[in-house]
Amino acid sequence: MGLAVHASRGGGPSSTGASLQSRAAAQPTARGAGSGRSGAASPAPGRGDATATPVGGSAPSSSTPSATPLLTVTVAAGCLPPGATQTVTVRSRAGLQVTVDPRYSDGATGSAYGGEAVAQTIAADGTFHETWTVSSRAPLGEVVVEAGVAAPSGPRVSGSASTRFLLAAHC
Repeated sequence: MGLAVHASRGGGPSSTGASLQSRAAAQPTARGAGSGRSGAASPAPGRGDATATPVGGSAPSSSTPSATPLLTVTVAAGCLPPGATQTVTVRSRAGLQVTVDPRYSDGATGSAYGGEAVAQTIAADGTFHETWTVSSRAPLGEVVVEAGVAAPSGPRVSGSASTRFLLAAHC
């Protein structure tokens, strides 16, 4: 049950999607470069991918700089037990730097239980994959996977998004 969150560039609202219920009560957020807007989503039928739906703010306008999201973040499994393998995929522009950091239910980050990737580069095909084995010591509960991208040089481009998964004894 992966979740996808789309962040817009330049403050434009993210793409809208259907709102459904989630076992983990997921409410992913997405922020475009300086937009401060957030969205909430729940898994869709099938694989369980979701798209952030704008909360508050204004409706999309024809003057939005780009309808293409700056980044999307998905996880391979929406629920898994500690000790299992998880994969996060970030899609964005090739050459941007990406940082991924899960925050576990006790407040600890990926450096404690796995999943941290710092200053990696989005590949030529526009993807970055991080696969890790979640520590068997990781606490049960919701894990928020935060990802951010930024241009290493040139014009300022940045954005962030997050998605969630559940660590549970039985999924």
